[in-house]
Amino acid sequence: ASSKETGQGLNVLNTAFTGLGVNTGLLGKSMSDVIRGMTLLKQALPILGVGALAGGLAAMAKGMADAGVELLKMSRISGFSVESLSGLKIIAERNDESIQSFSSALRIFNRNLSDAARSGGEARDIFLDMGLSLEQVREGVRDPEKLFGQVASAIVRMTNAADQNRFTMRLFGRGASDLIPILK
Repeated sequence: ASSKETGQGLNVLNTAFTGLGVNTGLLGKSMSDVIRGMTLLKQALPILGVGALAGGLAAMAKGMADAGVELLKMSRISGFSVESLSGLKIIAERNDESIQSFSSALRIFNRNLSDAARSGGEARDIFLDMGLSLEQVREGVRDPEKLFGQVASAIVRMTNAADQNRFTMRLFGRGASDLIPILK
């Protein structure tokens, strides 16, 4: 990850940690500050037998920063907020899905949304067949996260599992039927 992306990832972490009531002043301003602080801690604590803890904390901090960068990139591509993607990531993982497969599904969804708003045709018909209006589709181009919620609600309201699978696959791609539990 570039230093700019790492910095943005750290900002995402800072926001998350602050929301949890964690003192983020200890995180530093860059990944190198975090790693340097963890290295110093690791050097100072071997007498107490907790050196491994500091190394583990440094690895955890780097992993969390990388996850923040990944969510930031997905946010830029999908139009979803980092906070929403973070929540969706947790739901996906609880349903044995990866955020990468979900990200791929969002790309297909956004392409279908763009096609529906721009040229109509089959992509537009998918949304209309779900009971969504053309105005909702057009607004979805500006706010895909909102339209995603409307689509998820429409799919969940379907009482026939075959219809749920058909619409999910048409909007999110062939492998997207595994996403139905996430939509619920």
